[in-house]
Amino acid sequence: MNGSLTSLPWWGYLGGAIGMLCLTLNIFLFPILGSVQTVIIPMVGQIIMSMIIDNFGLLYAQHSPLTLTKVFGIILIIAGIIITIALPQILAKKRSSISKNNKSKKFIWQIIALLDGFAFATESTINGHVGTVLKSPISSAFLTFLLASVILIIINLIQGNFKNLKYIHSTHMPAWNFLGGIIGSINIFTNALLVPQIGIGLATILGLLGQIIISLVIDHWGLLGSEINKVNKLQISGIFTIILGIVTIELI
Repeated sequence: MNGSLTSLPWWGYLGGAIGMLCLTLNIFLFPILGSVQTVIIPMVGQIIMSMIIDNFGLLYAQHSPLTLTKVFGIILIIAGIIITIALPQILAKKRSSISKNNKSKKFIWQIIALLDGFAFATESTINGHVGTVLKSPISSAFLTFLLASVILIIINLIQGNFKNLKYIHSTHMPAWNFLGGIIGSINIFTNALLVPQIGIGLATILGLLGQIIISLVIDHWGLLGSEINKVNKLQISGIFTIILGIVTIELI
């Protein structure tokens, strides 16, 4: 590592733990909130938190004051996310009656999902600062994955989960199922590289836009074993709304 680990603030070592917590939370959120809310609510949380970090220059991030123009751009982006992801499913399904008890439980998990998004943005900012201090985004990604791996190994040792590894060998899965870790490391490296250069706000928004576009591509052609769901005009208009929001924030 080019820089010194001793130069890191204490919170510089939290990136791995926060990232592990966020990914684990997503696993719990999916069966409770469903795919749409599990995607949208953390995305909104990431955008809100990234703008707060930018506005106050938290965690040594670039200071970028929040203006009315930026607020309008953020509203456009959030509207675009809802149009692209939520509206097609809302229009396709009839609203089902939900008991007050279930609504109350869901509300708690929706708050947790929002906090999950806050944590994702915080992790990216931390990793960006670590990359700056160590003068290497690769070193930042390595430190994040190392700490997360140590935590997960300890948890699985305590729970005795390693005895189940034999089932992985006997299960016939396509090779690309094991690429998640590699893709995750590229994502962390990219954030560590971009956040100090363009700020957490823009890095987060562009990253979310990329996620939405690639998910639509996968759905449209049924890639990676997913069902084919053709992209419609509503979703395309949502993408353009997000892009308009980004342009509003950055250029106007």
